[in-house]
Amino acid sequence: MNIVDDAAIIDEFGVNRTATLWELLKPGWSFYYRPMVHLSYYLDGVLWGMEESFLHLENILIHTANVVLVFLILRRNLCTPACRNSELPLMLSLLFALHPINTEAVNWIAGRTDPMATFFILCSLLFLLKGLQEKRAGYQYLSALLFLLGLFSKEVAVALLPVVAILFYVEYRAGKSDTPSPRIIFKSLIPWGIMVLVMTFALLAHFLFRSDTNNLSKIMQLKPTDWLGFASVSFSILGFYLKKLFLPLPLSFAISSVSRHYLWFGVPALLLLLYIISRKRNYAPYAAGVLFALLPAILAVHARMTWTPVAERYLYLPTAFLVLGMGAACVSISSLRRSDALVSVLWILIPIAAFLTVQRNMVWQDNWRLVQDTIRQSPDFGTLRNGLAHELVKKGDFNEAADQLEAGIKLNSNNAGDSTSMRYNLLRVRLKGKSLQDSRALLLTEIGDVRQAETSLLQILRGVDIQCLSSTAGPMLGELARELIQINSVLYDRNGDPFSLYHNGQMYLIIKEKQKAQESFRRAYVEAPAGAYYKEAAGKLAERLTKK
Repeated sequence: MNIVDDAAIIDEFGVNRTATLWELLKPGWSFYYRPMVHLSYYLDGVLWGMEESFLHLENILIHTANVVLVFLILRRNLCTPACRNSELPLMLSLLFALHPINTEAVNWIAGRTDPMATFFILCSLLFLLKGLQEKRAGYQYLSALLFLLGLFSKEVAVALLPVVAILFYVEYRAGKSDTPSPRIIFKSLIPWGIMVLVMTFALLAHFLFRSDTNNLSKIMQLKPTDWLGFASVSFSILGFYLKKLFLPLPLSFAISSVSRHYLWFGVPALLLLLYIISRKRNYAPYAAGVLFALLPAILAVHARMTWTPVAERYLYLPTAFLVLGMGAACVSISSLRRSDALVSVLWILIPIAAFLTVQRNMVWQDNWRLVQDTIRQSPDFGTLRNGLAHELVKKGDFNEAADQLEAGIKLNSNNAGDSTSMRYNLLRVRLKGKSLQDSRALLLTEIGDVRQAETSLLQILRGVDIQCLSSTAGPMLGELARELIQINSVLYDRNGDPFSLYHNGQMYLIIKEKQKAQESFRRAYVEAPAGAYYKEAAGKLAERLTKK
């Protein structure tokens, strides 16, 4: 289990799952609207309790299915006399299967979104090609439905639309003698229009439910003032990603920055892609797929929607389009000699890819190795220091864990969310091995004003104060009780938990303020849910104090 996101997913969809299936599927439940992925995790929780080995197995099976789909599409495309008996479909499929850049998307449980979206996109593409070649409208509806499921897995599936548009153009406008009438073309496009409308309404609903935090909101708020800088970063990211498709090393789980020098590769690469697309040849759709699959990843950098600005998992779908385009290009060159030359090159590349992928998988098998490798690749990425500290705590090295968290807080000074999490973890590390009194003193120093303190820190302080009560007497006992009353009051105002009222009643009894204790017990009894273990006790205490 990876320390980033995987534990939260297992907890959220496992034993601590509170959301119903309908809540998981409807718009607005989470940051992204990806109901198909949520459904897969929900079924994982129901069927095998979010068992990690099964979760990883599913990712592998989805990737295997994608490899088979790539092979089937290549077999359908490579049907010219020059390529019919060649090994290209198998070799290109193996290249996709073993490409090192895909390791992250397959190994990471939270990375399932990309393989899953790609599965539906490839299924959609396969039925689209079948429908175009056999002139059967039913396949178009099935293809469009699968496209919608891809969009419900991850938004990057929208990259299929330009692929579809160019495929229709190549099929219907490429100078064929049997070019269909505009009416037939319009009928073929109807299912795609329906699915786009459905997805548009779903995203609008999601946007309305989560207008303050969702990714669509962040993209809409993206208004660059420095257009030159915006373009420079965009071309640099594009150049970096395209380079990674062909030269994936060095591999890294968290890529914090990209050199602006990639601009000089990104600009000509974009022009080349646009030229290939403009040719409207049979490989043009897949060049468009590579380009448009990368655009959401570029927008994510500017909108700062993800915990890591650049990621290798975003190249999973572009890799599939790349190998499909390579196969289509072989049909265009229409030369058995050149096709065989490509097979010879692939015989060299595939063992190298396999070796690198095995090496990378070994890194992913151990969190300690993965985090160390990631920090070595991206030493300025503060968030990963949190993960390294987690592993150090498991090894019992609390001092080094504290040092890593302090370094991470400094590196993430502009990221309030991550800094808060690391400050919380740093405090927990510093509490290790300390006495109750020393722990309380440290917490009070860290918290300062209870009314302004973070909820998680208040909960820790309450736990420490409760433990101190059993070994405290005299004036200190009253001080602890008053401190707990203040903490409980703040926590109740924030989360409305009636237990805080019940606990306050107990503290008021310690400082002999019976009227306030009676009122606290009464409110706790009224507000506590049926079956709460303290509800009956709160009622009895309130009644007893009323009689006195």
